[in-house]
Amino acid sequence: MPDTTVERLRECVADHGGQLEPGRYFLNTHVRVDREGVNRGASTVDVPQTSPDLTACMRVVLREMAVPEAILQAPPSEDAAATMNRAYMGSPAVVVVVAVGLSEIVLEAGAITILLAVTVEVVNEAGKDIAEAARRKPWEKKCLDHYEACMRTTVADEDGNHWTESRCGNCYSTCRDKKAWPAKVGNGSCDYWSRPERPN
Repeated sequence: MPDTTVERLRECVADHGGQLEPGRYFLNTHVRVDREGVNRGASTVDVPQTSPDLTACMRVVLREMAVPEAILQAPPSEDAAATMNRAYMGSPAVVVVVAVGLSEIVLEAGAITILLAVTVEVVNEAGKDIAEAARRKPWEKKCLDHYEACMRTTVADEDGNHWTESRCGNCYSTCRDKKAWPAKVGNGSCDYWSRPERPN
């Protein structure tokens, strides 16, 4: 795993690890990219739902992770090749052609210890229908996309309802309840798109 990615993940835990209860956690994440290295998404389903800021921060870092060329160019497995052939013959599918587990890393912050495992999946998209389907997200994922974008702006520095939660976290919770990103919550605006990005 690139050193810059590891350092940024440590910053995520240092900044937002307080949302987790003290203890040890094992998180298994998946990063999906195409053959050109374009990131198609990152799964952080193992992160507790009580830590939305940590989840969003880790997803942003993993989405921006550079994947080694050797992984991108690795040949597909026999099963993947057979599935791709069937897909091209009329059953469009997104096929994982290569799956590589990167080295596990330990992230610590106070009484929180996280053992993080990252698996890179290189996919082949067969058929335009799948490409269109990939762009159609349910409202839950739309809320998370808004949340991640919010966390990249100065709204993330504004107070939420609790000391462990950001304003973006409040907006995200409301979005999950209402199935739409709110214009504001009780303690302020959710209008992140009109705000400047946070400095790196």
